[in-house]
Formats: sequence, C-alpha cells, structure tokens
Amino acid sequence: MREALRFPWLGGDSSAHDDYSQALTLAQRGTSLVQQYESSGVLGDLEEGMEALRNANEFLPEDHQKKAACLTNLGISFQSRFERLGDLADLDQAIMVKQQAVRLTPDGHPNKPGGLNNLGNSFQSRFERLGDLADLDQAITAQQQAVRLTPDGHPDKPGGLNNLGISFVRRFERLGDLADLDQAIMVKQQAVRLTPDGHPHKPGRLNNLGNPFIHRFERLGDLADLDQAITAQQQAVRLTPDGHPHKPGRLNNLGNSFQSQFEHLGDLADLDQAITAQQQAVRLTPDGHPHKPGYLNNLGISFLHRFKRLGDLADLDQAITAQQKAVRLTPDGHPDKPGYLNNLGTSFRARLRHQLDDATVAQAISTYSQSAKSSSGPPSSRLTAAENWALLSFSIQSPQTLDAYSTLVTLIPRVVWLGRTIEQRYRDVSRISHVMACAVSDAIHFGEINLALEWAEQGRSIVWGQLLRLRAPLDELRQHHPSEANELERISCALDTSGIAYPDGLVQPTDGAPQSLEEMAQTHRRLAEEYDRMMARIQDLPGFSKFLQPVKSMYLCDSATSGPVVIVNVHEPRCDALVLQPRSSRVLHVPLPGLQISALSEMQLKLIDLI
Repeated sequence: MREALRFPWLGGDSSAHDDYSQALTLAQRGTSLVQQYESSGVLGDLEEGMEALRNANEFLPEDHQKKAACLTNLGISFQSRFERLGDLADLDQAIMVKQQAVRLTPDGHPNKPGGLNNLGNSFQSRFERLGDLADLDQAITAQQQAVRLTPDGHPDKPGGLNNLGISFVRRFERLGDLADLDQAIMVKQQAVRLTPDGHPHKPGRLNNLGNPFIHRFERLGDLADLDQAITAQQQAVRLTPDGHPHKPGRLNNLGNSFQSQFEHLGDLADLDQAITAQQQAVRLTPDGHPHKPGYLNNLGISFLHRFKRLGDLADLDQAITAQQKAVRLTPDGHPDKPGYLNNLGTSFRARLRHQLDDATVAQAISTYSQSAKSSSGPPSSRLTAAENWALLSFSIQSPQTLDAYSTLVTLIPRVVWLGRTIEQRYRDVSRISHVMACAVSDAIHFGEINLALEWAEQGRSIVWGQLLRLRAPLDELRQHHPSEANELERISCALDTSGIAYPDGLVQPTDGAPQSLEEMAQTHRRLAEEYDRMMARIQDLPGFSKFLQPVKSMYLCDSATSGPVVIVNVHEPRCDALVLQPRSSRVLHVPLPGLQISALSEMQLKLIDLI
C-alpha cells in the first residue's frame, strides 16, 4: 500500500494580527474539510475544502511561512479528487502544486521530506495511469530525496522507504532490471525493520516486502526468495485483525505464493494451504468489491492444479464455478476480463479430457473466442486465448480454427512492440515464430493457400525484423510523423498499464475505496476507443494505409519479379513449401513429407555460418 505523509499543520505560529490571518483561517477550514471527506466520503466536503484552499493560496504570497504547507494540502486535495473521479487534469494539478510546495520549502525544514514523498506518490500515480517512464523516474528521484532527508528515528521514515520500494518494483516490472528489484527488497526490508511491532502499518509493510521477493523468485528461481516471501506474508496475515479491509488481499497474496511453491516443488500440502487462504480471501470479500473477481480467479487456478494432480472432478467443478463467477462479476471492457475468460476456457478444456461432449466443447471455444476478440486487456493475454481457441478448434477439425488464427494475427504487432523490453521481445518472437508456423500449417490443411501465404509473411516479417534489428513498427512512422508516433505509443502504454488489478494491500489509492470495476472498465474502454481513433488517423496518412496491417497475397505475389520465391513452413506435424512465380497470381503448394525439422535446423546453422 502506498503511504502518504499527510497535511502539514497550518496553525499556531502566526500572529492574530498577521495581514494574512484570514487566508490562514480559510486554509485551515479547507484542510479540515478535505480531512473530513477522507472519513465521510462525501464529495461535497472535498469540493468545498478545495475551493477554500484555492482561495487561501491566492491571497498568500510565496514568501509567507505557511505558503508551502497550504500548497501541499491543496495538492493532496487534487490527488484525492483524482483518486475519486479519475480525471487526469486533477493529477496534473496535484503534481504542479506539490512541485511548487517543494520548491518553496527550504532544505532542513521538517516538512521537506513529506512534501517530496507526496510529490513522488503523485508521479507514481500518473505512471500507473499513463505508463510514462519519465514519471516513474521522477517519483523515484523525489522519494529517494525524501528518504535521505529523513533521519532513521523519524516516524515517517518507514513510510517513505515503503513508497520508494513500490516505485522500484514498478520500474522492474516495466524494464526487467534486477538492480531495481534488489533495491526494492533492500528499502522494503529497512522499512519493516524500522517499524515497531504493534504499529498499524507493520502488516502492510510486511505484505509489500513479500511482493518483490516473489518477483525475484519468478525471475531467478531461487527458493530462498519464495521462502522469504511466504514468511513475510504469513506474518502480515497473522498481524492483520479480522475485519480489516486489507485482510482478504493479504490472504490472497499468501495463497498465490503457496501456489507458486506447489508449482515448483509439487508438494500437495502447499496447494492445500493456497486453497485455504484463497477461499478465506473470497469469503471475506463482498461481491461488489473490485478485487473479488481476481481472488475468485486465483482460487479457480488452484482448484484446477489440484484436479490435474489428483483427478477429482469435484475440484474441477469448484474451479469452473469460481472462474465463472469471476467472469460474471467483471464488466465488459475491464482489462482483466480476457484473462479470466481464458482461464475459464482452460478449465472447460480440462473437463473435455474426462467428459467429451459437444456442450463443453462449445463452452470452451466460446470462452476462448470472447477473450481473444475482446477490445480490452493486455494483447499478450488475448493472444494466448486465440492460440488456445485455435488449438481446440483444430482438434475437432472445426473451421473456426481459421477465425481463431485470423484474430491472433491481428494481435501480433501490438504484442511484439507494445512497451516491451529487448528481453521480452526475444521471448515474444520465439513464441510467435512457433504459433505462426502452426497457423500456416493449419491454413494449408484447410486448403486456404493464399491465407497461408499471408500468415507466413506476417510471421516472417515480425520474426526476422525483430531478430535482426529489434525494430519496432513505430520507427518509420516516427521518422515521418513523430507526433502521431509518440501519441500512439502513449496510448498503447496506457492501455497496457491501465486498471491493473493489483492485490489488495499491494498498490491502491492512498485513501478511500479502490476504483470500482465499472470505473476501471470505463477508463479502459475510453483508452481502447482512443487507440482505434489514432490507428484510423495514422492509416489515413499518405503511405501508411497498411500500417500494422497484414499484407494481402495479391501484393505478395508481385514480389516474384526475378524468379520464383519459395517460402518453407516448418511445423512438427507437417512441412510445406509455398512457391510464388513471376507473372502469376497463383500460389503453388508443395508438400514436403520427407523433410525433418532436425535436418532443417542443421541447414539453418550452416546458412548462418555462411552468412
């Protein structure tokens, strides 16, 4: 949980005869109303308090000793309204006002660290909304300075360290740099160490400490990190009283860690502990809570793991029931819905191995296709759903196989470049290479030779372009139309990061209720609509009508000008060649039944040596 150091004191040392005493009285009233809002949740209290603080700031000159404190409180009120209504203009105002407050606070002043911490929190909030790394860097800079200026014995030091650790984790999640994760663990451990037993923030800081250990375990596979995560999370759960609003989230996080331990060690006791914790998290969370679907989804995954291990159909039924409820509680347009649908489809598919019937097949295919065709959610999640849809459809020889791969192909350009690091791109490219070979093979199987050619080219251009140059499709656009390229990248990153359902107690708005499922869905839908409008605008630009669009076979056939062009598709069940001939629009298909993948791999290595 991100922690704010709130509301500098405005009373006390100003003379009753101060020319600005009325402004200070107004500022005190405004601050009281904003604090009242944070208890009452009545938006009118916040609006009235903001108006009073704005008026007070207009009257106070920059050299007044209370000006910085008044600005800080106004900035906090803008942040609170942003967290309530989601208007980015409020967040921009919060940052601007807090920057001014920091600038007016002299070094050595006791309010300086708190002002820097609050400023860092606002930059962190804007990064989480828009995905701009510059905001995250600014957050880290402000939070580091706040920590450096706060002595170890000061009660605000652990909170500042906690916030800095969260920012380091966010940057690791974006860039994949282990140094950020190591820094996060170090400062979060210090935050826990400086927090006395019995302090109300101790459980939250322990829970937050568990999260970077989980990240590092997933990256390096060191079970000592997983042990550290579970130890911290168990302590967090034990110290959190029943009825506390963060108890379910901490139980959910602990359950997920036990689930990870089962996946690596195979001990059923870990899976049983995961299910127990996740069931308790679900039971303690009302249906209207925005994190309930995520808890249900995680519980369903654990039940599915136990079904695969023990074969008890009761576990599979429990998995499907939990995942269906997760889907039902999540509004259309919410960025997590495609992932929940994909997991539900996987549970339906697991049932088919024990109970092959048309109704279950139809449920699984429908669920996968809904996920893949969604306009919201991470493209990588929807790509996985499209792949699952295609594999299941092909297994029953359904023509829907081609629909599934057509959906998958449209997602590839966004998956490959969308805010990805070089390491992530290599991983994506390797996966896409295999998937596209499968798509081409299945198109040939169904006699769609022209479609096979288009998909082969789509896969080849992505794979070779990325492997040889690690070049994003935005490069050419940026060269000719930099503003459009920058805007598309901004929207895409925002789509990739908006509405991430962080577990309760990991990262939330500092005060008040978390954003509702419907609010998150609406935010994501607006971004998706903005993305579609920007794509249409780019494709209207001269020379960019085919931007991020697959090339049609009729244009590909024109490339055979100096002689035949041969494309070999390598896939485990079959290998084929597609031949383009000069002055012909017909694509010749040549089966290669005797070609072995091992032989092709040797040829590829020899070709690389020759090149």
